[in-house]
Amino acid sequence: MKNAFIFAAALFVVGFFTTTAEATPITIDVHYNGMENGSENISASLLGRSNTVMAGMISFSHSNPSAPLPFNFDGDLLAFCIEFSQMLNTSQTMQYTITAAHQWFSALQADAITRLYTGFGSQTGTARNDAAFQLALWELVYDFNGTDFTGLSLASGNFKANRQSTSVTLANSWLNQLANVTSQHTMFVMTNAYSQNQLIFTGNNGTPFNEPLPVSAPATFGIFSLGLFGLALRRRLR
Repeated sequence: MKNAFIFAAALFVVGFFTTTAEATPITIDVHYNGMENGSENISASLLGRSNTVMAGMISFSHSNPSAPLPFNFDGDLLAFCIEFSQMLNTSQTMQYTITAAHQWFSALQADAITRLYTGFGSQTGTARNDAAFQLALWELVYDFNGTDFTGLSLASGNFKANRQSTSVTLANSWLNQLANVTSQHTMFVMTNAYSQNQLIFTGNNGTPFNEPLPVSAPATFGIFSLGLFGLALRRRLR
């Protein structure tokens, strides 16, 4: 039985594929370190099922990659959640598989999520803003229809914040501005069958949660390929 879980969060923004040759998936061991800048307890619901969750930026230590990673970062992995209904195992080191984001999200949904990071990722770094970023991310994961940014709101849809707060107000403000942002990044997802799936920002020093590599940055991503297809089957909502 799982123990010592929390709800947490993550986005993994890096460069882009340079090949589609088949390859062995990369795995990496990660361990929960805590919430990077604190968190906010948010009452929210998905498809009518409510939970009070810790929303914020999560920090992971990492070890034992099975192959060279296709991104650069310093220090811990800093993350936000893409699975509201799945808990994060905080008591054990968990092995995750790195998966291409297009296996999880449509091209339009991935674009919307990267717009969120491009436009407002630099504003993270406090408990309130980290919570707002997490809420906006959940809204894009569960309610973005691929075409209409104007319909995004934490007050309606599949995913809702049950009470108004400054972080909810800020998240809605960011969502309302996404139509005017051009995304500059692409993503990878970390998956584990027994712990919450993650998207993780990686990259440079001196930023609130590690600047991602831009799409135009040189990268050797030959290790990622269509051979990863099928590894990111969605678990049913619990």
